[in-house]
Amino acid sequence: SKAVFIEKNKELKADKKTRKAHQKSIKKGDSSNYVERTINIFGNSEKKTIDIETIEFNISEGVIEDIRVISTDNRVFENRSRHISLQNMDIVSLNIFLYDVRNPDEFIKINECLSFLPKPGHSYIPDDGIITLNKNKKEEKINASIDLNSNLDIRVYTDFLSLFDKASNGIIQTEARSKVIINTTPCWGNATFFNYIEPSVRYSKFDSKYNSVQLEDNKEPVFLSSKELLKLNQLSYLNLGIKLNLLRARLFYQFTEFNAGFMYDYTDVQLKDSSTTNQANLSSIFTEAKGGIAKSKYFGLNYSLGTLFQNVSRTGLDFYPRREVYIIPEITAYFFPKGDVSNNLFLRFRSVANSRTNNSYALFQFGYSTKLNFKKD
Repeated sequence: SKAVFIEKNKELKADKKTRKAHQKSIKKGDSSNYVERTINIFGNSEKKTIDIETIEFNISEGVIEDIRVISTDNRVFENRSRHISLQNMDIVSLNIFLYDVRNPDEFIKINECLSFLPKPGHSYIPDDGIITLNKNKKEEKINASIDLNSNLDIRVYTDFLSLFDKASNGIIQTEARSKVIINTTPCWGNATFFNYIEPSVRYSKFDSKYNSVQLEDNKEPVFLSSKELLKLNQLSYLNLGIKLNLLRARLFYQFTEFNAGFMYDYTDVQLKDSSTTNQANLSSIFTEAKGGIAKSKYFGLNYSLGTLFQNVSRTGLDFYPRREVYIIPEITAYFFPKGDVSNNLFLRFRSVANSRTNNSYALFQFGYSTKLNFKKD
């Protein structure tokens, strides 16, 4: 099933005093009186109709943001301070204005220039991307998602340091993750709590000489040094994880997220002077602060800073209990060859450092990401 965005052609104008009266009524939550006052105020103030040249807006994590309206006389109206959830766009958009970037005293209302027409009984969580409407394209159709989940993000990448035999990182790594949107209703203007959960799985293929971690101990129970525990993290061939978004907001016109989650890693190990391969499992709790520095039609740049609380679990071998805390800064650059965020090339740098020692390792990865969509027709 498809929903439709439709462009309209209307502009309303009011002075600074009028705009403050509107905002005051909104803050009081007096939505019914607000609609009534709007009619009276606009009836007594200057009102005119102009042609809209273009409407552009960005959809990210199931909400509309970064709306820009350009008129035929090159006036630009923007609003970057509040998100709009597709789940209640018709109600929320009544209280949102777009202000002239050159003259903030003049504004237009969202619902005067843009409408969202969903089919009843369907959940709409479209893919991230930029939608442009104009005189030649007055509507854009989006697909309904299947339940709350709409796509599977597949990534295949390699590590430059491992290719040149400078580090024991995975030569080929395949990663699959699915972001499940659970809440798109903003609060405090532009903040959303518990926006999504994201399960993930990663499989890594290593060079034959790095297939397992060679331990210094030759008998059980095994005592792991901090360096060996870090190596177990680096040479994990299978990683299972789930992430919960705690808060998503806009700071300085870019998104900022605070997340937490759980991971489970599988790594092959061998005792000293032994050819028998055993398995060691790592269970970890992590926190993450994530943001975007820049994003355009063809490029994007994200950063994050994570903390990993890692514990070795008893599996094939008997280990002494051991826990470590790691600090993980990361920066990723994206290139969208066709302006489609669903298919991109990325370059990622990540460092994993022990919080109490000098032990660390680095990853410098290059790969391709695509999304497999599951939509209702």
